Amino acid sequence: SLAITLRELIRDWQNWDITILGVDINPIALEKAKAGVYSQWSFRRVEQHIQRHYFQSSGDKSHLSPLIRDLVRFRQVNLYRDPFPTETSPLQAMDLIVCRNVFIYFDPKIVAQILNKFYQVLKPEGYLLTGHAELSGLDLSQFEAQVFPESLIYQRPVQSDSSAVTAKIIPQPVYTPAFTPIPIPSPQKPPQPVAKKVSSPVSKPKTAKTHNETSKELDLKPLLTAAETAYEQKNYDEAIHQLQALLKEDSRNFSAHHLLAQIYANVGQYAEAKQCCQEALTIQEFAIAPYYILAKIAEEEDDLEQAKQLYKRIIYLDQNSFTAYLELSHIYHLQGDQIRREKMKQSAIKLLQRSPKEQKIPELNNITVAEVLGEMVS
Repeated sequence: SLAITLRELIRDWQNWDITILGVDINPIALEKAKAGVYSQWSFRRVEQHIQRHYFQSSGDKSHLSPLIRDLVRFRQVNLYRDPFPTETSPLQAMDLIVCRNVFIYFDPKIVAQILNKFYQVLKPEGYLLTGHAELSGLDLSQFEAQVFPESLIYQRPVQSDSSAVTAKIIPQPVYTPAFTPIPIPSPQKPPQPVAKKVSSPVSKPKTAKTHNETSKELDLKPLLTAAETAYEQKNYDEAIHQLQALLKEDSRNFSAHHLLAQIYANVGQYAEAKQCCQEALTIQEFAIAPYYILAKIAEEEDDLEQAKQLYKRIIYLDQNSFTAYLELSHIYHLQGDQIRREKMKQSAIKLLQRSPKEQKIPELNNITVAEVLGEMVS
């Protein structure tokens, strides 16, 4: 995509010294990227003239033109463990680093270390582009934030030093975590007496499980366990394979639909993630985990009104969901509604004060209740 964009923007690109480097820790992903072969699904948001000009169709696949493919080099890199920049490392003197949906997998302290490396890799006035809210909770004072209509981008200033990025919680707005595994809750009953007002895709009558159904769940447990293990190892293709095999045998397995939704959301396939969330909600209509995924997708798609409605539904289903209040507080802050922002914040504080101080919050990178409260009330 970057190579095509530069080819479109720079007519005399042959006269430019252009280096485009794609890195990944997974050698299989790198080989797939080098091949430059795509399915039709990859072109769902691509203009027709781009597809015609830069790709050649062969059956149900499209092959990238060598003209573009040869502009990009690929290298296996472990962002955390590999040293860079070095004299021999290709990661040096970059004008732009695009790193989306990567930091969501790391602890904040590790993210800070990688950011320090990126800072050194960038040229003065070079840009770092990340996913929405991926750097929440980090002190980024060594970068200069540049606000564009589409996004917030971090720039290395002209006069810069080598001071380190620190991993610490900072005041609002920080409570917009990217996609992280969400514990799957048991079905919850909505507050009484207004349960009939809950809007859900499909309401299914609840029946007791038979012996055969219970046995079937036990038989399929290894598939779910294998999928969860692959997910934790970020081997998404294997996880999807296991989950699809599970759903072939048990199409109404909530855990499988929920984990599939999480995977698709993590890799940016939002249409599939939404569908999996809806499937999960037809099985457990009062579960809140799918709503969290849908809300984060809405935020990624800049549909803040939809995100607000989804967080409000979570609160309706679970009045003790302080993370939903925190998310709403941040959205109202973005929209300039400071009165509602403060109201949501105070509601979150009251709920947090009732929770065990050592309790970790998965949606907020496993920081503790005490840590969140310390920043919110200071």
